[in-house]
Amino acid sequence: MEVIRSQNNNKIKNWCKLHEKKYREKEQMFLIENEHLIQEALQANLVQNLILLENKNYDFNYNGEITVVSEDVMKKLKMSQSMPLCMALVKMPKVNPNLGNRIIICKDCPICRTYNIDKMIRL
Repeated sequence: MEVIRSQNNNKIKNWCKLHEKKYREKEQMFLIENEHLIQEALQANLVQNLILLENKNYDFNYNGEITVVSEDVMKKLKMSQSMPLCMALVKMPKVNPNLGNRIIICKDCPICRTYNIDKMIRL
């Protein structure tokens, strides 16, 4: 488990780049917020790194890389208006290239089937 308290950390800078589409496509990774989304990504085996706010209790069944961050770092990483307690670095799932780059069909996708359209992740 790594603890990061500096916003100038190279890992944090690289994760912040994922806010831009060109970096998400280049790295084939993206960030998600919300415990429920993270649980679904864990079930789909897509999580590369779990990012947790320090001094909080969590109940994740995850044996991979975990990074604990300060509140200032989490504020820099967040994409929503509210302050997330946890985030995850997730690899992009493989999609059929014949569908084009604007359509994703989610059939039996554990992340998509539990959320309404307003909770969909924009890749």
